[in-house]
Order: sequence, then structure tokens, then C-alpha cells
Amino acid sequence: MYFCFSKLTDANIFIIVYGLTSIYFPGVMVRLMLVLAPVMCILAGIGVSTILSLYMKHMDPIFVSKKPEPPSKKTFEKMVRELIYPCKNEVATVVVFTMTLFLITYVFHCT
Repeated sequence: MYFCFSKLTDANIFIIVYGLTSIYFPGVMVRLMLVLAPVMCILAGIGVSTILSLYMKHMDPIFVSKKPEPPSKKTFEKMVRELIYPCKNEVATVVVFTMTLFLITYVFHCT
């Protein structure tokens, strides 16, 4: 639900309202859990796809440039960013691997 709040569109506002109202009804009556399941699947899909797309782009070799760039302000900012986050490729690999492990474990659990 956090990712829906971070980028407000009409569709995301609908998912937020649908999620909040469907959380209330199963709290009142347990057999209304069927109301909660579809929106939680949608929110989980949004969360997993956003996390994977954020971290997968740091693993992409296209972003690693091999040709020398002329010095500019962007080059300086890129160097500062690499100094601040020296292990972003490794962190991205760990996050993607962990999410993949969670998804595989979920599939085994469901079957």
C-alpha cells in the first residue's frame, strides 16, 4: 500500500480505498475474509513488481558504461553516488535473490 501512496493516480486511490475498506470487514466478521483476498493479491503484486523493478535496474549491465565520458557535472554526481553506494550491485543482487526465494517458497506452500 506504501507504493500506491507514493504515486497517487486514480487507479492507486481506488486500490487504497478498496484495501482500507476490505480490511475493516474481515475484522468485523471473519467469514468476510473473501472480501480481503483479492485486494491483498493486487497489493502484493504491486509491491513485488515495484521492488523487483527498482533493484533489477541496478543489476543491468547497460547502465555500466565502458566508454570514457568527458568530465561534467553529471560525471561528478555519478562519482559521488558511487562513493556513497559502493556495493549497490551486490545489494541489488541480494534483494532480487531474496525476493525470488520468497516467491518460490510461496509457490511450494500453495501447491
